[in-house]
Amino acid sequence: YLPHLKDYDLILTPDYESHLDYQLLGYNCKHWPHFADSTIHKVHPVKDNLTAKVRSTRGPNGSWFLDRLSEVMGPDKFLNKNNLYGEDYGRFLSCAKITVQHSRFGEVTRRLFEAACCGSMILTDRLHKDTRADQIFTEGKNIVYYNSLPECISLINYYISPEGEEERFIIASAGRHLVSTSHTQKQRVDDILAEYFKEL
Repeated sequence: YLPHLKDYDLILTPDYESHLDYQLLGYNCKHWPHFADSTIHKVHPVKDNLTAKVRSTRGPNGSWFLDRLSEVMGPDKFLNKNNLYGEDYGRFLSCAKITVQHSRFGEVTRRLFEAACCGSMILTDRLHKDTRADQIFTEGKNIVYYNSLPECISLINYYISPEGEEERFIIASAGRHLVSTSHTQKQRVDDILAEYFKEL
């Protein structure tokens, strides 16, 4: 029991397991997945002049996996940059053919939605079924999973090669369509309003 939450009419969490725990404690809690802000996370017509077409936004020393990927692939191929905000953040992802995600705890992160809405193909570590990621994204259709560093590198090399370019474009386009039509700030506000009007 969490007494400081007793006066809350509705609790929202992006973590599916947490939402179940809250419900078991008797709170009105809804699973509220992450989302993209369509005013920032979009395909930007003005591109940056950086050469790396594979990117992440955790930043150096934020992930051993991404740091190792940076060492192996080099800055001209893979760029892991943080402290980006607003339009700069959206443009950085929009200029990426692939956005690589390596979660800290095997969780669904906001980066999946933001990168997809920017038109970048998502390449992420395999997420456990308990996260319900498979209820949002479909493997091979609008997201690609890797199981190890060597597999991640292999998939990157394939999807940025001429042989994998069309497939990457199809997956990225499907991811963008999914998020831009179902997982933006607009849909999440609609969800809150629907919950509010239920109580009237």
